[in-house]
Amino acid sequence: MTMYFVLNTSSNLITDAIDFTHTPTDSQLKKYILASDKSIAIYDKHRITNPEVLMDIGELMAKSAHVNDQVRKGRTGLAKPVIQRLRNELPERVLCRETQISEWIAAHPSADVHALNDKWCTGIVAALAYLMKHRL
Repeated sequence: MTMYFVLNTSSNLITDAIDFTHTPTDSQLKKYILASDKSIAIYDKHRITNPEVLMDIGELMAKSAHVNDQVRKGRTGLAKPVIQRLRNELPERVLCRETQISEWIAAHPSADVHALNDKWCTGIVAALAYLMKHRL
C-alpha cells in the first residue's frame, strides 16, 4: 500500500494521510500527493506538537524534498516554500452598554440629557437616569 497526503485544494492544508492500493484521482476539492516515510514522520511530528493546527503544504514542502518534488513535478519557478504561522487575533474588548455610557459621560462632563439621547438613543427619561447615576 502507498501513502498519500490528502490536500484541500482551496486552502492548501493537508487534511489527512491515507494509504491506497491504487492511485487515487484528484477532484476539485481534494488533491492526493504521494508521501515518503520521511515526510510522513514530519507530518506526524507536526500533528503531535500542534494537534489543533492543520499543516500547510508549503510548510511540508520546505521540510521534505520528496514532497517538494511531488508537488512541483519538474516545474521551476521563483516561488519558494515557506513556513508561515499566523498569530491569533486579539479578542475584541466587549463592554456592556451601561459601562460604555458611563465612560462616555465621564469623557463628556458637560453633556446634557439631549446629547446623551442623541448619542446612545436612550430616550430622555433613561438619559436623565444615566446622568444622575454616573455623574461624579
